[in-house]
Amino acid sequence: MDTLNDVEIIIDNDLILEIGNNLRKIDTVINCNHKLVTPGFVDAHTHPVFLNARKDEFHMRLKGATYEDIVASGGGIRSSVSDLRNVDFSLLVSKLQSRMDSFLRFGTTTVECKSGYGLSIESELKSLKAINEVNNLHPIKIKKNIMNKKFI
Repeated sequence: MDTLNDVEIIIDNDLILEIGNNLRKIDTVINCNHKLVTPGFVDAHTHPVFLNARKDEFHMRLKGATYEDIVASGGGIRSSVSDLRNVDFSLLVSKLQSRMDSFLRFGTTTVECKSGYGLSIESELKSLKAINEVNNLHPIKIKKNIMNKKFI
């Protein structure tokens, strides 16, 4: 891979139009102080529509707990399904928006958001409505992917 030095980047409406030397179309010069300029990351596989993260379960597994132990303690995928089915819509939107803030803060500019945790028609529709709402409010680009089409 080649490294380009002393290049110009033409950006219009947040899109990189051209990269090269002596482009002569430059209206504004921005000194990046030897920092990297790169296109945003595209995350093509996410499941961000959920209420609570299950990171404690990961730590339990590292300590030797079985999935059955985790379920017995109230965790597991069923807890995610139940949470999604019962969460207030505005809280779900708030959680999703916060996750999109994190994506953007770390350089991800486009996210494929998969639905599917609710495992019912009502929950799929709730998830898709939340994705639509955040997509309309947030600067990140969201592409929807319906995981459980049998519910739609």
